[in-house]
Amino acid sequence: MAGRRRTPPVRRLEDLARQAAPHLHVVSVSNPDPVFRRLNLVAVTSSEEDAREAVVALSAETDDDAGIGVVVMSADPDRSADHAAVDPEHVTGFVGRRIAIGGLVGAVVGALVIGGAVAIITQSLVATIAAVVGGALFGFQIGGIYFPFAGMGGGDAYRQTFVAPELVDAALVAFHTDSEEHLERARSRLDDIEHLALVEVDSNGRTIT
Repeated sequence: MAGRRRTPPVRRLEDLARQAAPHLHVVSVSNPDPVFRRLNLVAVTSSEEDAREAVVALSAETDDDAGIGVVVMSADPDRSADHAAVDPEHVTGFVGRRIAIGGLVGAVVGALVIGGAVAIITQSLVATIAAVVGGALFGFQIGGIYFPFAGMGGGDAYRQTFVAPELVDAALVAFHTDSEEHLERARSRLDDIEHLALVEVDSNGRTIT
């Protein structure tokens, strides 16, 4: 009886993605090229939002751009061929929403803190109203600047997750390391994210049992 045929070795996340899903087409790949190291943890999802959350979680473990890789795939070959990797409109909308939310939160906090402090010190209604308005404006600016970038990844892997949602049929996010300790910490970070399937592979892209 013939032995079980082994899949050929691969060294890059993109090659593993093509091997695992030959019916899909690559839309986006992070730079630098995601190359496997001794230990690699690959998270698979069908949501660009989950992929983005995974990249943010892994970014807390390493600031090495080569340590985190992303490949996004689509079943639509025509749209995949014409699609620019990063979707500018999706990025703008995402950041715009965070600016609005951060600004509103900052405005409320600024109004309460500054207005409350002035009310206690001066006990003047006019001064308090002015302080509330000024605090709200100040807080809106601070919140609108800080909040959009809080919890955002800084590497190219993060940027490559901004793909039109209707194109995403599979997204692979990989953590590459030579340290078992780092791998386990990365696994614990990804365990908190729903809708991720985790697979550990070796330097040849073969599943570790």
